[in-house]
Amino acid sequence: MGDRVRLKKPVSILTAVMLCMSAFAGCGAPQTASGSKISLDDEEYRLIQDGDNYKVEIPDGRPRVPQVLCEDADEVYQAYFSDGQSAAEAVVKTGEDVCKIEFHKNPELGFVLQYDDRYVFKPKTFKATYFTSSNPEVATVDENGLITIVGVSDESVVITAGSGMAEEYMTITKTVRAPINVYLLTGQSNAAYFYAEPENATITKQGTSYQYDTVEGGCRVRSLNKPDGSMLVGSIEASLCKTLYDIMGEKTLIINAGISGQPIRTFKPFDADSFIQVNTIWQTSTAEVASEEFSSHFEPRFRSYIWIQGETDDWTNSDRYKSDFLQLHKVFRSPDYFNLDYCFMVMVRSVFTRPCEAQEELAQGYEDIIMASRASQYLTMENGGLRHDNLHYAQAGDNILGEDAAKVIADVYMYGLDSVPEGE
Repeated sequence: MGDRVRLKKPVSILTAVMLCMSAFAGCGAPQTASGSKISLDDEEYRLIQDGDNYKVEIPDGRPRVPQVLCEDADEVYQAYFSDGQSAAEAVVKTGEDVCKIEFHKNPELGFVLQYDDRYVFKPKTFKATYFTSSNPEVATVDENGLITIVGVSDESVVITAGSGMAEEYMTITKTVRAPINVYLLTGQSNAAYFYAEPENATITKQGTSYQYDTVEGGCRVRSLNKPDGSMLVGSIEASLCKTLYDIMGEKTLIINAGISGQPIRTFKPFDADSFIQVNTIWQTSTAEVASEEFSSHFEPRFRSYIWIQGETDDWTNSDRYKSDFLQLHKVFRSPDYFNLDYCFMVMVRSVFTRPCEAQEELAQGYEDIIMASRASQYLTMENGGLRHDNLHYAQAGDNILGEDAAKVIADVYMYGLDSVPEGE
């Protein structure tokens, strides 16, 4: 949902190869055993029939994985490649019919990287003393062989490693816009990053994790990493983004709209103070995501929102909490918010009895409200999960919560709602 289909390009060598491969797919439009038509959103690739299922070959590296389309399907789960993975599977479910599409990386189709990717080139036969790039406007390389993709181009880039006595070459066939999953993170101060300790945060891989913030550094998308790779941002975002990337292999952008100390009633649409602030952040952040500068480098996919709130509502009636929250939830699931797929809720600690009870009932009662983590129940000042005020999560606690929530989010997108056990 929210995926942007790329414009058609002139036929490349890669396209020609894939078109030739499509001859093995047979005649007629690809379809499932029940007759539902399936296709890919990128015409460079073709579905090759393999019994009742299909396979697709894509280049090596980190190419954009084509998305499977099927209008008649009940559920479509896309293929995700974590780093180092050479095969992945998409699944189309229509009634009792299950059609699998296997994706395989084939080095003979080239080597592709995404915008802002990092890749280390190490010669096999000698220790390099220098590295050069044939086009630094697309791919730079430092003295250690670390390649950074700084442009998007259909033209190949050759990276040369030399020792003065010998040279080895690496060819990047082309570079592409990076698919990036966009999540809205909101709630009160434990959703914000005022108490973050970046020096103690989970370390994300450079070029994979981003945040939109309105407090530090102005209103803009920025990397969670400093230029040297250490963490610029901590809070829950660091471990959330790292775990999502480790599992799904796609970049993540967190739009942070956490507001300190605000009860649920202030988030009611459309004129309550916190909602107005969240909505303003949403409008400014999505305007940047839609800008030519951003969209020329990234392919944004708006996913879901993450809710971390409740510490201010200990005396709010459970039914009132649920009623106020569902009004906000309806707006977040509307076209104004790109029909965000789900609410992933990080449960408030159980010492806040009424909001904790309300959140549990919401997760049990609504299919699109998912309890992403209950780990806050086990955080204490003694085990380092809470700060000295016994209210706000310490960075160690945020690291736990982010990882826990990310695993649930990844499972839902990769395998469906049934992958999340009830009450766990």
